[in-house]
Amino acid sequence: MSTEKDLLELEQNVHREAMKDGLQELLMALMLCFSGVVLVDGRFVIFLALIIVFQTTVIEKFREAYTYPRLGKFKIREEKQQLSATGVLFTVVPLVILLGFMMIASHLELTYLYPWLIWAPAAFGLVFVGPSMYLVGKSGLRRYYGLAGLGIVLGLLFSQFAFPTPLDRLVVYLFSLAVIIGVVGGMILARFLSTYPVLITEDSANGA
Repeated sequence: MSTEKDLLELEQNVHREAMKDGLQELLMALMLCFSGVVLVDGRFVIFLALIIVFQTTVIEKFREAYTYPRLGKFKIREEKQQLSATGVLFTVVPLVILLGFMMIASHLELTYLYPWLIWAPAAFGLVFVGPSMYLVGKSGLRRYYGLAGLGIVLGLLFSQFAFPTPLDRLVVYLFSLAVIIGVVGGMILARFLSTYPVLITEDSANGA
């Protein structure tokens, strides 16, 4: 039991180090932004799909350029990566269902559903708790509790405002949440780049 606990703490430490660059927040903001764009024009769903499919490659390329030169390179166990894929699946599917339902109800003008759709931002905020708690368990970083709370509070707040359609309400909510998380991610990245200088390794020293 002690060994498993120590292993969990070690893996959380590795993830915590990796998340010092703010990239996770920037990706979350990007996905939220494109989710809003898809609600406005469904043809952009391909871009959201591309973000989901290629996010691992983008993360690795980014970290090879900015994170690894400052912290050193690290690798997560393969079985943990499989669990991560499962966590993403259970997060993305409810979001896709909610977004699809909103698009269908709005474009077909199912006005009898509008009183319920008023609470779509609040529902989205509750769904957003899933990925936030997943990141807490993955890294132990408490700031993701804040993101979960932000999604819920902002969702409840937007559900109180009057908008021309429920779709407009959810779109503005998604853009607002994306901007706030994007700003947070940008600040984390800026602090990371200024706090951690590029490590001088033997290879880089020989190449200089």
